[in-house]
Amino acid sequence: MQETQRQADPQAPSCPSCGAALRGQPAFCPTCGLPLAANTGRLPSNQLLADRYRVIQLLARGGMGAVYLAEDTRLAGAQVAVKEMSSAFTRGDTAAFTRAVAEFEREAAMLARLRHPHLPRVSDRFEQEGKHFLVMEYIHGQTLRDLIGRSGGRLPLGLALEFAEQLCDVLGYLHSQQPPIIYRDLKPANVMVAASDARATPAGQPAAPQLVLIDFGIARFYRPGLSSDTAVYGTIGYAPPEQYGKGQTDARTDIYALGVLLHHMLTGHDPSATPFALPAPRALDLGIPAPVAAAIERATANDRDGRFADIAAVRAALRAAAPAPAPAPAPAPAADRPAKPRRGRSAWWLAGLLGAAAIALLATLLIVRQPAPGADASPTPATAGLNATEQPPDPGGAAEPTPADPGGAAEPTPPEQASAAGAAEPVPPVRVSASSTSAAGIDGQGNQITYEPARAVDGQPDTAWRVDGDGAGQWIELDFGATVQIAKIGIIPGYDKIDPYDGSDRFAQNRVVRRARLEFADGTSAEASFAQDREMQFVELPQPARTRTLRVVILDTYPPPPDSEGGRDFTPISEIMVEGTR
Repeated sequence: MQETQRQADPQAPSCPSCGAALRGQPAFCPTCGLPLAANTGRLPSNQLLADRYRVIQLLARGGMGAVYLAEDTRLAGAQVAVKEMSSAFTRGDTAAFTRAVAEFEREAAMLARLRHPHLPRVSDRFEQEGKHFLVMEYIHGQTLRDLIGRSGGRLPLGLALEFAEQLCDVLGYLHSQQPPIIYRDLKPANVMVAASDARATPAGQPAAPQLVLIDFGIARFYRPGLSSDTAVYGTIGYAPPEQYGKGQTDARTDIYALGVLLHHMLTGHDPSATPFALPAPRALDLGIPAPVAAAIERATANDRDGRFADIAAVRAALRAAAPAPAPAPAPAPAADRPAKPRRGRSAWWLAGLLGAAAIALLATLLIVRQPAPGADASPTPATAGLNATEQPPDPGGAAEPTPADPGGAAEPTPPEQASAAGAAEPVPPVRVSASSTSAAGIDGQGNQITYEPARAVDGQPDTAWRVDGDGAGQWIELDFGATVQIAKIGIIPGYDKIDPYDGSDRFAQNRVVRRARLEFADGTSAEASFAQDREMQFVELPQPARTRTLRVVILDTYPPPPDSEGGRDFTPISEIMVEGTR
């Protein structure tokens, strides 16, 4: 199939197996030793194939063959894509050549019977001078890899979710075939972004580009009952463990690759750099909504039993996590409506662009724990003490020092004084750092668990920033990117997680923060005490603090239970939430 459809220089060939550059016309690849007696991708321009297809130029070349742009002389020069079967094996190598031809014909037959908006249409197949060719629809556009590169290494959230929706659509179609078709090679280079012919939407925003899945060279039919695949193929970083001989690939193999691809689109992280160990999405970008990050992490679990069961479940999770759309504008009169594009498109991307205000509102609703009707609107604060000399300055001017409570607890601030600039709301940081972090671990299912500082602000209580030992003197710092006014700070002082595999309570096994010092950028600070309780505990400042950073320094911890009772000598903080105004 079409490997990619970007421009290539026919005079600079590469090895069809390892991609190494080739000089001259060597008989073998100098890097991997592949025989190159009959290199693929050497057809000259203007050569006529099957007395019908005139070669225009080479588009791409890869391990499974080469793709040319050609014109169909019988259809007024209509452009088509012609795939040439990889000729790394010659007829003299009987077994290998027979296998290569069989795989190429299987790909052709597979695609010929498929009809889907996100798949190219196959129109012809032929053999000429001992070589096998496949003719298909030419997709004018660029690869997703090229689009990501031109977009600075990552894509906007709305567009990435729209692309994920389209890929769920086509993968669901493939998996619904009888027998199911497992694609096995989902990656940016194998996804074409078709040039859009759609007009602007009524709201003035362009429609999302259309994706087309290409290169079915290693796709296979799922055969129940087999313990493994007959051949091992895949792309490092995108292929899950079972694709390397550790079991038969199934629909969850494509789910893994889809999760990696979404991770790549949103974070810009190259998955080939950390195969089977993707960094947590929000550790790389705090702008990724926590539900989206959770869906990515579940889809990319190394143990496929920990992944979503099917593509429908992935789609449902991503739709539930997507930002809420803004109200749709009234439809335009029929005569003024934009022309319908050739391929169907869903509305996520447009909704994401139109709903910026709704996104902010949704983020607030996800993070803030709203009180029940009739309940006290202010959460019960943890015991906090502010020395008169340490009290943050009043933003409205000099203020009289607030006497400390004889018991050491700060006096709760009246609601009308909570913020001089308006009602307090969650203030998320733009960066998070820490003095140290515990090493990553492996859970009972073989999945990597990390404890980066960003885990403490990801909106998920069952993740945590963690340090070794009693944590005394260790700190985590939130940087808001600009001066903000902080009225209240909420902290879950332990690891609020119930292990899903063995049912153990991590809060009861680890240390819990007993006392911490809250340090602000102007040098002022406050000390807070916490109960050995897994609920978020709030520290209300007597007067709002104006600061760009907040550093939480651990002073003392409740000890873990003895080792014989499952104790673990770590100090975690599951979540920190800051309320105030920007």
